[in-house]
Amino acid sequence: MPCLNLSTNVNLEGVDTSSILSEATSTVASIIGKPEA
Repeated sequence: MPCLNLSTNVNLEGVDTSSILSEATSTVASIIGKPEA
């Protein structure tokens, strides 16, 4: 199963990251031709 590690130096407190991570997951799955888990 593919794995995406995302790190940042930006403070994400109070930020809804679910949409960012969902879009990143979808994009990576599309690029590598694998289904989302």
